[in-house]
Amino acid sequence: KTTDPDLVRRAAAWAYERLSPPHRDLLQRLPVQEIVEIAPNRKLLLCHATPDDTWPWTCQPDTPTSKLRAVYGTVDSDVIAYGHYHQHHVLALDGKLLLSVGSVGLREDGLSGLTILEFNGHLSIQQLQVPYDTAEEKRLKEERAAPR
Repeated sequence: KTTDPDLVRRAAAWAYERLSPPHRDLLQRLPVQEIVEIAPNRKLLLCHATPDDTWPWTCQPDTPTSKLRAVYGTVDSDVIAYGHYHQHHVLALDGKLLLSVGSVGLREDGLSGLTILEFNGHLSIQQLQVPYDTAEEKRLKEERAAPR
């Protein structure tokens, strides 16, 4: 996937201008990653794209295994969940699961993706898609003059 750097900068500036100072402060304090112990000796790492950076497109299903190992291989977690890619998938990597959780919006297929991860003695992953109104999303973007 190719991202237009100018569009990304304009969209970030547009969003930043609409946030209140307390919300800006909250976002600036958020960690790039969070590790959660989901059971004794079972860890889940949450990040947007990679454990160290919110922007790279490393988290695609066709990313070469060597690159996945370089980015996620040393992470001390059983499951690594990320969302930057916006499409569901689960990849196995050297005993770890790489889990793309989907996206609520910003999809052209009209499906909002979500992932449910449960651990009750064993790991259960459900990846679901539900329709959402892309015409309304487009209308709101235009009404609010969001960069496109």
